[in-house]
Amino acid sequence: MDQPTPVVPGPPPTPDPATEAGLRSGQILTGTVRAVDANEVVVELPGGLVGVVQRDHLTTGGRTAPADLLAAGDGIEAAVLLRDDPQRRIVLSRTWAMRQRAWERIDVALAAATPIEVTVTGRTKGGLVVDLGVRGFLPASQLDLERVDDVEAWVGRTVEVLVTEADRTRDRVVVSRRAVLRKAERARAATFAATLEPGQVHRGKVVLLTEFGAFVDVGGVRGLVHLSELTWRRVSRADEVVRVGDEVEVKVLQARGDRKVSLSMKALQDDPFRGVEPGAVLDGIVTRLAPFGAFVRIGDDVEGLVHVSELAEYRISGPEEVVTPGDAVSVKVLKVDRRRRRVELSVIQAVLR
Repeated sequence: MDQPTPVVPGPPPTPDPATEAGLRSGQILTGTVRAVDANEVVVELPGGLVGVVQRDHLTTGGRTAPADLLAAGDGIEAAVLLRDDPQRRIVLSRTWAMRQRAWERIDVALAAATPIEVTVTGRTKGGLVVDLGVRGFLPASQLDLERVDDVEAWVGRTVEVLVTEADRTRDRVVVSRRAVLRKAERARAATFAATLEPGQVHRGKVVLLTEFGAFVDVGGVRGLVHLSELTWRRVSRADEVVRVGDEVEVKVLQARGDRKVSLSMKALQDDPFRGVEPGAVLDGIVTRLAPFGAFVRIGDDVEGLVHVSELAEYRISGPEEVVTPGDAVSVKVLKVDRRRRRVELSVIQAVLR
């Protein structure tokens, strides 16, 4: 019976030069370019080691000729690849090192909320592609403070952005230029708010209407113009006086940083009560009726009450017996209470003067 041929063990496999040198995969090394040819870059590494970067690991896609990128004597950073090389050199990747460094910058920028510069490289669905060393996405809605219609025009530009989302495992980075602008806007507003003092007059824009007044943006600071401070006349809604987008002049009534700012438009308008004096006989328009009398508007922003006893020479049970809203009447000013903003009028005494 034939005996089996004994298996003679061969020599153990030779470890790749990187492992042999105690280097780990992905470790970033700094070296000096020793030589450059059409397909590779030879690198002198610390400890007398020699590395090599193949053309397809110099730039993404390997489209750039090595000589167009590096020359002998240049410094280079590259990451270790655990691969064999016929000449027993350390195989390196410049692109991998660049990606790692890019992710480090992205992680720091996200954690510290610090802006970074990116180049817009193209258009994609819903926004723009940006280069942060890795591919990033800038949503169209995050491009500016206002809506941008021509998104394509931003391709090729360099802009500052904040990183809002970063996920290495999914290779996903989302950035926002709008957030940078908002941050700068808030900083300017805080600086401006510190200078606000009662009595100052500023020009601002109406940005919001509410049931209790209008908010006006002054230098990035939002202040409230209460209904009672919109105008001298009585109003029930802010939109009776202003609309969103209107530019208005306001006077600062109260300022506590940017947390509470009270403004007034009325304070910059002439007080219509100033020209109303007891004894004057004026033309007016009946605006509304009440059980106790009729309200009459005299001038643009002054409304006075004609008591039911001052509407007619004879006794009446209600104002509707002699007047209706919209009627033109002559009235005599009986009393002016400037503090309480009240005027007492009389139809009878105007007729009998």
